[in-house]
Amino acid sequence: PLGDAVMNLFTPAEHRFGIHAGDMETSMMLALREKYVDMKHVQHFRTQAEERAKNYPLLGSGATVKMGWQIQDYNPYGAAGDATLATAAKGHAVINAAGLQLARLLQEISSLPLSTLTDQPNHSV
Repeated sequence: PLGDAVMNLFTPAEHRFGIHAGDMETSMMLALREKYVDMKHVQHFRTQAEERAKNYPLLGSGATVKMGWQIQDYNPYGAAGDATLATAAKGHAVINAAGLQLARLLQEISSLPLSTLTDQPNHSV
């Protein structure tokens, strides 16, 4: 849950199919280490999952049936998503939102009473 404002920076297709080196990850890399991103090589790395989603209601839903895969099964370049849409500004937004969520999580963990944790199951219940 990075927040609607950040999540709306990316297309529904990117959320569903941009699992590696697409818009979100490339944007983050542009924000973090732009010198390692060669934008001459980015493209819309379409995936086999997109075709499955169109033609196979169960196998392609992404929710009902999970298939084992390796990234080259989705795209021979080993990438999936539309990296042509990547910007450093979107990357900064994702990184900042993720950092805030991590800080919130750490605050919750630090305030969680240890009494909520037990070292053994209670079999007498």
